Amino acid sequence: MRPRGADIRQGSLVLQAGRILLPQDLGLVASVGVAKLPVRRRLRVAVITTGDELVNPGAPRADWQIYNSNAGQVAGQLAMLGLIPVPVDTLPDDPDAIGDALERIAREVDCIVTSGGVSVGEEDHVRHQIQARGTLDLWKLAIKPGKPLAFGSVAGCPVFGLPGNPVSAWTTFGLVVKPWLLKAQGANVPGMHRVQATAGFNVDRPGTREEYLRVVMNDALPPQALKTGDQSSGVLSSTATADALAIIPIGTTVKVGDPLTVLLVGEFLSPYSAG
Repeated sequence: MRPRGADIRQGSLVLQAGRILLPQDLGLVASVGVAKLPVRRRLRVAVITTGDELVNPGAPRADWQIYNSNAGQVAGQLAMLGLIPVPVDTLPDDPDAIGDALERIAREVDCIVTSGGVSVGEEDHVRHQIQARGTLDLWKLAIKPGKPLAFGSVAGCPVFGLPGNPVSAWTTFGLVVKPWLLKAQGANVPGMHRVQATAGFNVDRPGTREEYLRVVMNDALPPQALKTGDQSSGVLSSTATADALAIIPIGTTVKVGDPLTVLLVGEFLSPYSAG
């Protein structure tokens, strides 16, 4: 036997607008007899990778080429947010081909996420084409990895230009693109929950950018953060090993045992946040 109103009283708010629905939310609304909820449609997000050096996994590869890791990685990050990734064939290092593709795809999707072509190399055409075919609102962030991030629009469609280095693409997506897309989807987006740990490593030289180090956490109390190894933006294995990102503020040095703030990778990837 349960008293009437012990869980939900008549006239109470059951779910807040903008909430990303969890299984228990569906059970809750069912318990009060609600059969349908108004929801937002899932956004369609094009995933574009650029570079003559890229080939798809499993395809023949010349000595000077590398396998395309960013296409599947970004699509997976989008899928984890409940969005619809729209894959696009890898574009060559040709400014007209890149610009034409941006204009065409912009009319078919809600947002575009590219990787590569936003730095200062001779074949980095994406940033220039965003600016030439639309507007460029942002270029460069004071973070490491991930400095050369671009944001703008083409034909009214928002475009995020992620760096080509795979760790930089993974990091900037989680820090910048994820919250933007969730907000565009209509969700309430609290700040990512940060936890406290102690350093299991040294940082001897203060940096000019806020740095996000891939770390693993041990079982100590408080937990100790240990580097996963080489922190280069091309060492993708460090992201697969890491369970957290240690935040090193600008101008900071670190010694073993110093307090650290970390982001847990599970929350970094998930649409849900402890807030």
